[in-house]
Amino acid sequence: MRLPRGVTALELLLDAEGITDPLLRDIWGTVFAYEEVLFIVHGKNLKARNTRKAIGNRGPVGAVEYMVLNPNTEGFARMQEAGLFDRTLEFVVLRHPSQFKPEVVAAAKKKLEPWLGPDNEYFADAA
Repeated sequence: MRLPRGVTALELLLDAEGITDPLLRDIWGTVFAYEEVLFIVHGKNLKARNTRKAIGNRGPVGAVEYMVLNPNTEGFARMQEAGLFDRTLEFVVLRHPSQFKPEVVAAAKKKLEPWLGPDNEYFADAA
């Protein structure tokens, strides 16, 4: 079976889960991408248990805020190692800055700036 042109497996997964809100699609897309990295690292399907637990306890936005404000998370480090900066929760914050508290946006910028550089286009729009 071939995917329709321009449709990714991630989009199909998000559609199958019934996730339609753009912010929630971005958050869950990041979770699913991280789980794929875990599969590559460990050679078996693993869930992002801590991330999923935080989402269950704090809600999606609260969980993202909590994890972005944490200076050292395993997920951020693994995604950085995989070169998936655009699939970090920090990058989700920069794509949706109006949905997060200013201190969370600032923390996301601080974590990503050494990686992307201060002149990156995403820093221009992030407040």
